[in-house]
Formats: sequence, structure tokens, C-alpha cells
Amino acid sequence: RKSTAGRSRMAAAAAAASDEIKKRQAVYDTQLVNKSFPIEPGVWEEMWSRVRVLHPEGTALEQEIRGHIGKAPPLARPPFVADDGASMSSKLQAIQTYLQTLQYNHTGTSFFFINKQRPLSRLLESSRDIIRESLPIKCLEAVIVSIHLTMHLKDLARFALSFKSSFRGHQHRHIVLAVHHGGLYGALGLSRRDTLMYKPLQYPSLSALVESYREAYSQVWHSLVRIRISHLISHDSHCMQPINWRSLVILLKNIPWPEACRIMDKYSREARAGVASAEGRVVRQPMRDSLQRSRSMTKAGRTAVPEQAAEPRGEAAAVAVADVVLPSEDTATAPLSVSESDSDTEPESDPQPAAGGATATAAA
Repeated sequence: RKSTAGRSRMAAAAAAASDEIKKRQAVYDTQLVNKSFPIEPGVWEEMWSRVRVLHPEGTALEQEIRGHIGKAPPLARPPFVADDGASMSSKLQAIQTYLQTLQYNHTGTSFFFINKQRPLSRLLESSRDIIRESLPIKCLEAVIVSIHLTMHLKDLARFALSFKSSFRGHQHRHIVLAVHHGGLYGALGLSRRDTLMYKPLQYPSLSALVESYREAYSQVWHSLVRIRISHLISHDSHCMQPINWRSLVILLKNIPWPEACRIMDKYSREARAGVASAEGRVVRQPMRDSLQRSRSMTKAGRTAVPEQAAEPRGEAAAVAVADVVLPSEDTATAPLSVSESDSDTEPESDPQPAAGGATATAAA
């Protein structure tokens, strides 16, 4: 009877602990968004109630912070990035320093509402609000501010680079602003992890830049699921067109990494040359199967008829040209359709930290 009672108490304690974990996870997954300034009292109360549930010293921490009366810290001043003799790397470093001065928002409440479907000129207005209020921001707000602060750098090519990663069955999203200048690539952004935000202007190709993020994800046991690249972002501050955030979407489940790198580099060359399609494309599977069959048939023809070896050169050249063309609708791509998994209504936020000890470190 004693052993039965002991097992019952242990089962009850385990059930209570499981309910508490589910409650904390539900609160953790809830994203609060502020949509007006000054911030309404109800928004503050929701934020502090979240702190009381999630933080180990929630109530004591709330009382300590809310009861503290002192001078407010000085507002972060945006850099004056003049078009002078300074190098592009130093200008980008100044912008990144400003983003880090704003700090990453760990409160669980987004202080700024960013609608990605708004025109570019309206997103720049949101960036001015972020600079004026000088509150902590997340990765999407950091991208908007970076776009605003690089508008006058006409020789800097910019496009949004977003990631979707998986860790222990949970999906996490992150976004940075990739830049290109002088044949080199880099990135501006903000994250919980230093390795998932700023990248200096030193990568020879877009695939090399993305590879650095892929390695950073692997260091925290995240696996990349999707890569999404926007169209080149205009330098016209009065542009009334929204940004095409998913000009190229690569789903990595069935695509080898070398093939994904080839697709990204091909797209970056076409985008900077102004010949990339404005319509979104989704790449779901490898594209070289048919090309490899064409090459094998060409080689077989050369072996069978050696005296006609000079004749198939035109076919080989055609195959080489086809090798660098983005996939057509009848092979591996299709026009982008808004679905539940690729919808822009999904929050573009950093990967959330995972629980479970030192070996279960989460990404930013």
C-alpha cells in the first residue's frame, strides 16, 4: 500500500509539472504586439504578467524593476553615414553598432508593428518611429532600420535574407539584410546569437554568406528548412511598391546543399544584373536530374559516333547554358502560392532559446 501511495504521489507530481510546463510554453509561444504610441497600460500589464510566469524570479524581478526610480538611459543616436571617403565596411559597421545599441528585445512584446505588405515608403516611416522611440527591437525591425540607414548608399545592393530552421520539432524564423558591394557580400541584423546577425563585407558569393549562417545554425543544433531571398530593394525613398520578400524560396528538404548554393549564386547574379524575374519562385527538388540525363546521352552519342564529335558541341553548349537557368514550371519550380507554411503572416522572429541544459543550446 505504501508503494502504491508513493507511485500515486509521484504520478500526481509529474502531471502537475507537465501542466506547468505546458502553461509556460503556451505563454512563451504567445507573441504580444504593441500597435500605438504611447504604449497603453494594458500592453504593459500583459508584458509584466508574461515576466511573472516565465522568469524564475518573476514577481520579485517585476517589483524591483518597476519600483526603481532613476534617470532614463540616453537615447541611442543613429549614425550619420555620409557619402564621403570612408570605406563601405566602416559604414556598415557603424550601422551595426547602432543596431546593437538599441539592444535585442527579450520581453516577448514587440513594441513596433511591422506589416511586410506595406509599401517601402511606409516601412521607412516605421523605421523613423523605431529610431525616435529607441526601444529594443527584434530581427525584422532591425532589417527595416538597416534599409532606412542605407537608402543613400546607391552602390550598395540590398536584399532580405530569411531563414526557417527546425529544432526538436519546433520551427524558428530569422531574417537579416544581405548586402553586396565591390564583389563581396555581408549582412546587417540583430539576433540573440552573435553568429546569426552581422556579417562583415568579406564573402565572395551569396552562397558563402548563407553557408556561414548554416554553420552557425548547426553549432546550436538547428537544421535549416527553408531559405528565402527577396528581390533587390529599391533606393527610392518614395517607392510605393512593397518589397518582394520571397523572390526566391528554396526548400532544403529534398535539395542537396551544393545545388542550393548554385541556385542562390545564379539568382544573385541575375538580380544584380536586373534580369531576375519579379515573380516569386519556389524550388522544391533538385533540378539536375534531367540535365544529367542530357549530358549522359550526349556523351553516349560522342562515344558511339566518334567521327561526329565536332557536331554535338552546340548541344553541349546548350546544356551548359541550361545548367545556369532557374528552374521552369515543368521541372522543379512553380509560381509562388501563398500557403500556410510560406505565408507572410507568419512572424519573422529569431529562433527561440531551448531548454534542456548546456548541450541543448538554442539559436538566436
